[in-house]
Amino acid sequence: MNYPQTYAALIAAVAICIFQAASATSVCVSSTAALRSALTTWQTTSGTTPTTIKLVQGTYLYPNNDYWTQTYYGGSAPLQLLGGYTAGCAGRSLVATNTVLDGQQQMSSNSIFELYGASSVLVEGMTFKSFVNHVTIGSDSSAAADSVIVRYVIGNDLFGAASVLDEYGGFRVYGKSNMRVENSLFYNVHGGDTASALEVIGFQSNNVVAIVTNVTAAYNGTYGMKLSCYQCAGTVLAYNNILFNNTPGDLDTRLSDPSSSVLMSYSDFDPATSVGNYTSANNINADPQFQNPLNNDFLLLNTSPAINVGAPEFIVIGGYGNQDLGGGTRVVGSLIDMGAYESIKNDLVGQVVGANTDDTLTATLRAAIITANSNPNATTISFNLGNAASCPQVINLTSPLPNITSDVTINGFTEPGSKVNTQNPTYDGKLCVIVRGGGSIDHALQVSGAGRLTVKGVEFEGFATAAVRLATGNGSIVVGNGFSAVAGSSANDIGVRIEGTANHSLIGSLAVGDRNVFDQGSYGVDFEANGLGRANTVEGNYFGFNFDGTPWTAAQPLNGIYLVGSGGNTLRNNYVGGAKNEGILLSGANTTANTLTQNVIGQAPSLVAAGNGSAGIGLTASAHANVIGTATFLTQSGGGNIIVNNSGPGIWVETTAGIANRIDGNNIIHDNSGLLAVDLGASTDPFGLGPTANDSGDVDTGPNNLQNYPTLTQATRIEANTIVLDGYALPQTSGPTQNYRMDVFWTDTCAGSGPESPRGEMKRYVGFFFVAIPNNSFFITWPGQQITAPSTIPGTGYLFATETDAAGNTSEPGKCFPFTDDYIFSNGFQ
Repeated sequence: MNYPQTYAALIAAVAICIFQAASATSVCVSSTAALRSALTTWQTTSGTTPTTIKLVQGTYLYPNNDYWTQTYYGGSAPLQLLGGYTAGCAGRSLVATNTVLDGQQQMSSNSIFELYGASSVLVEGMTFKSFVNHVTIGSDSSAAADSVIVRYVIGNDLFGAASVLDEYGGFRVYGKSNMRVENSLFYNVHGGDTASALEVIGFQSNNVVAIVTNVTAAYNGTYGMKLSCYQCAGTVLAYNNILFNNTPGDLDTRLSDPSSSVLMSYSDFDPATSVGNYTSANNINADPQFQNPLNNDFLLLNTSPAINVGAPEFIVIGGYGNQDLGGGTRVVGSLIDMGAYESIKNDLVGQVVGANTDDTLTATLRAAIITANSNPNATTISFNLGNAASCPQVINLTSPLPNITSDVTINGFTEPGSKVNTQNPTYDGKLCVIVRGGGSIDHALQVSGAGRLTVKGVEFEGFATAAVRLATGNGSIVVGNGFSAVAGSSANDIGVRIEGTANHSLIGSLAVGDRNVFDQGSYGVDFEANGLGRANTVEGNYFGFNFDGTPWTAAQPLNGIYLVGSGGNTLRNNYVGGAKNEGILLSGANTTANTLTQNVIGQAPSLVAAGNGSAGIGLTASAHANVIGTATFLTQSGGGNIIVNNSGPGIWVETTAGIANRIDGNNIIHDNSGLLAVDLGASTDPFGLGPTANDSGDVDTGPNNLQNYPTLTQATRIEANTIVLDGYALPQTSGPTQNYRMDVFWTDTCAGSGPESPRGEMKRYVGFFFVAIPNNSFFITWPGQQITAPSTIPGTGYLFATETDAAGNTSEPGKCFPFTDDYIFSNGFQ
């Protein structure tokens, strides 16, 4: 499975950036001088448009006494430094050995190469060699959208400096928010006693999430890898890595702050030579059997214990790329290989469907599944039903297919004429395998027992309950399919039902070729009494739209996504529109600890209105402690849902809903039929809709405990990025002293009329702050509260805030207060 240039889970804070990236400013370079010039220009570039520097294949020498080694501090613009281009940047080969930055071991010049981005930095497809001090790629910003990505990179003949703590290694990646290093190789690196070949470190932030996957660090005179989160409460996740024959040891996590965590899993390393505190799972400690490491050949022999034993794809945030460091295919076999290179050894048993009849006597899909269920190893089922001119091929079922009880992959994209989509938001893919139920058959595919299903490239039509039912199993994957998405097709009642004990399922992904398209009778995806802590993920899909992102004009489903009695799941980066009722509905006491982030609800991928018939998101029937907002209460990152054009409130926490449903962060919610962005449906409101009044002491009960909203009494910009707020809150009287989070928004329109109106529409996110409220406080003010705000917030309009207590109960939006932009006067018209 592929993933895009920006991986969502880690750049998940700004939805608009995910859905509509700005076009890049691009420069093609073929010499050291041109590279230096391009980097120098980037240092003064501002804005959100990426600067892309394309390096033509060849060697970029660090000359004698020429300080290539200056540190490049970027402006606010993101940077993409990309190697592997052919002459004139007309084409590209993503093989790291084609593009070499060579420091030539210039000891007298203290040769280093450092890039410090003020926002995101991507370095891809090149080799760094013979730098005497170190290579550093990092970001000094803690903004949630920032990231540092290093992939398809080789570091060798690097010599870490012996500083006070000997901490500098050969290749350093660090930042305050999101980091990722993958498909990279580090060897023959030398340094001090605590240096490392690769160092990945988060620092001084609570937003850090770092992913290190498929790295080989071997034969180094340093620790193979250093992973840490220094002075921060973050998470470092390492998967599929090979650390071998490193001196003094393979892994060093000693710098990690006690409030952070390091997980080392599905990797090959020696714990006896590793130091520090980390969590270990599913690892091996064995010679990985490189082909010729003394000649710098780190490909794996066919007998290597590191082949086909890596982490299942659904475990790794962002998935895997489609090639390894050498340009080979990822993934070959049942699982990814450890390390930077993928072996061609394939442990999958192959079955080919050559007939579109439905019996067990010929090479049919039914017969292939029966055979697959009897195989002890994983099975892949491919198709050869006709030629490209005969696309599509239809398989009319006479009964449900046999339950999937083993590890089975059904790949419809193998049928001649099929094509994986490569466009976003439009569509150039083609599905040539259609499986039909005729309206009376319960389902096409069902997972039971120890089964694990991967299905891709199939159009499902006309199933009475659900086309795909995931009832058990760990890690089923449903990607790149259509569910009644072809014009004129018969609707499935449900596209995918997740029920029983099914867990860690992945429905869609952020790769454009993996999105599913749902146009159903009742629900696109139905979580049906699935229980607690299931960790299923639905991401990157279209609900209520055509393949090309335009609105579906046929019969509308009841809801795009329906969760009833299911907890611990993630819904992100989906487009949901055109449902008869709520776009997404959460219902039931076991519907808890679900996270909804960066979904677009009520607007088509083609950017036209596609409102739902009720609320964008609804919560009812004791659904509680769900998150439509930030990753954690104390950090800003997260939210990013865009909810517009719906017939009901943006988010309706209905009268029967539970408490602690947290709605904070940078959600954008407006133009929902003049109703509130967030509505707590008090029983005294008509139909549960409309502004709910504050009360002194806030001792009433109801959805989110009918949390009082905060009131602003001043909103003035005093600097380009600084706004001063005065205001007050009427907090709850019960409970200990606690921090209340105030999320501030800008709007130019306000909703509602009457004594509790007008309320603000969430058109722009400004920022947040905390107010410490003692126990038994009936009234608390915050005079002169300064918050850092984007300078792009318009100078006219209104500000307002929502209030969230420490338990996660979020209020309705507060009343609009006129915004004063006093910045021009306070700066003397400069």
